[in-house]
Amino acid sequence: MAIMISFGVHWALAFFIAHSINFTLNGQLFAMYTHMGATGVKAEKFLNDTIKMSKMIEKHKFIRASIAYGSLSRGCYKRTSDIDIRLIPAEGGWWATAFYAVWLRTWAFFVHYPLDMYCYDPKVVVKKMRSDELPIMVNERDKCMMQWYPERVEFDEFIKIFTEANIK
Repeated sequence: MAIMISFGVHWALAFFIAHSINFTLNGQLFAMYTHMGATGVKAEKFLNDTIKMSKMIEKHKFIRASIAYGSLSRGCYKRTSDIDIRLIPAEGGWWATAFYAVWLRTWAFFVHYPLDMYCYDPKVVVKKMRSDELPIMVNERDKCMMQWYPERVEFDEFIKIFTEANIK
């Protein structure tokens, strides 16, 4: 927005453009369309992209954990499902995690993966997420989330359950 204003664009228009670009590249646009039934992501693609995303996240030590919640943790998958991922930054890794989240959202947008993702401190994420949903531990370093989530679904178990229930 500041760059556009410096080139003489009116602040209201700069705000609208910056907000629109952010919303589009955020990946939330595709997730919203998926919720509305406009995209229909097949289960196999959804699972493959989830595994790919997990492998991408795992490479970065500035992310302490990535946890999935929502309908998937309740065992429900439909063609209108998205994945609710929360990234937990390692100590000192907030900025790197935030910028990486922007990159992941952009990737999700271009590969048509319905990603709903935010970055949280573990104490905050525990308070914000539903208590009736067992979290899926997509990535976790040294079982660091065990104190907050002793009951959970490990990622390998999720893959097995998801495959049996949704991919024939």
